[in-house]
Amino acid sequence: SYFFDTVDWITGHLEAAAENDPRLAAYRGRIATWSRGERPEILWGFAPATTQPPDDAAEDLYDILITTDVLAEGVNLQQARHIVNYDLPWNPMRLVQRHGRIDRIGSAHREVFVHCVFPDARLDDLLGLEEHLRRKLTQAAATVGVGAVLPGQVGVDRDFTETREEIERLRREEAGLFERGGTRAGALSGEEYRQVLRQALEDAGLAADIDRLGWGSGSGLAALPPGRGPGYVFCARVADRERPLFRYVELAAVDGGEGGIGHPKSSGGEDETGWTGRTKGSGAGEPQVIDDTLACLDRAQPPRGPDTPRVLGQEVLRRAFDAWEVARDHIVEAWNHNADPANLQPDIAPALRRAAELVRSHPPPELAQEEIDRAVDALQAPYQERVVRSVRSALNADGEPAERAAAVLAVIDDLGLEPYSTPEPLPEITPDDVHLVCWQALTAASA
Repeated sequence: SYFFDTVDWITGHLEAAAENDPRLAAYRGRIATWSRGERPEILWGFAPATTQPPDDAAEDLYDILITTDVLAEGVNLQQARHIVNYDLPWNPMRLVQRHGRIDRIGSAHREVFVHCVFPDARLDDLLGLEEHLRRKLTQAAATVGVGAVLPGQVGVDRDFTETREEIERLRREEAGLFERGGTRAGALSGEEYRQVLRQALEDAGLAADIDRLGWGSGSGLAALPPGRGPGYVFCARVADRERPLFRYVELAAVDGGEGGIGHPKSSGGEDETGWTGRTKGSGAGEPQVIDDTLACLDRAQPPRGPDTPRVLGQEVLRRAFDAWEVARDHIVEAWNHNADPANLQPDIAPALRRAAELVRSHPPPELAQEEIDRAVDALQAPYQERVVRSVRSALNADGEPAERAAAVLAVIDDLGLEPYSTPEPLPEITPDDVHLVCWQALTAASA
């Protein structure tokens, strides 16, 4: 379920049903709930074969695990065979992420099953209400000129057509959402690509062919609209670091001249460089660069699967060398940004700085100096606005300074805030340290 309250209700309901219904006697005492911050013993007891528990904790204790989406990524539960979605997330891609917990390498099941509980009588009303509310909030945001009207509500339009279609497919028990990861381009899941890789490598011959490929190998496919490209997805490594880095570089259209091969301004990334964004050339004809891993992988995925035409003309191949220079230089620039300690200092909100000074100046007498220092350090971090609001509310509460300091400490404890450690600077690199692993050229279908 999406909500902790719903998880609590389901747990109580199932425990009572197991106690009162003799058909469910086998489940008595074997129902568990997992929530944020829970110790891992519950996961070990639910799936001891796949969660890698220590030897003294590898005991099968539970048959049913009830949880929220905090468990939707990064946990190996392929010992299980069924997922029941009690509620329906507005973004169906959350279901793909949940499904990915059991549809994983190492599953002993030939089939896994996804079950969805639908509020059929009210589904259309709920979707209509959500759509109407989003539209009104977007209009309000545009009117007052702010980015958000309510927490988490950014003033942008949202198209519900696709969401409705996905929900209707799920109601008809069509599995397409889980096979292709949904069609919404902005809601891609890393689990989708893990599953694609898993399915591909089940072909032992293909896996061996991939192992034999030399570094720098590449290919091409028709995957861009007419008049676009060519584009190139590059997978690279820095020195001996094992983690791959991805860049997508799109040049001016082939029939539009060479285009400028400049160096785009950088604004983010999501790899060891710590950047998370999109970078574009600043002028007409300059290359566009995208450094988000999922966005790069999405571009490299054949849109028609095995039926996507393979295309790699001489002009596209020649320009791959120019595109690689752009990608390589972009990686160097992003990497070296985080080699400068000055760029790694956290951007701390003024309210957090004031709260830290308040705790330092008016600490509760029962706190040891070590605890005070730890609380102050916990406030010196680049938290999200939700955390800043909670601290600011405590900071601005009525009362004496000592009372407000106590309120700030309560927020730190409630939210589980921990001291922030500034990342270690990366070692500086040069273009010679960036090695090309493989690449994919993308051209228009008519190229």
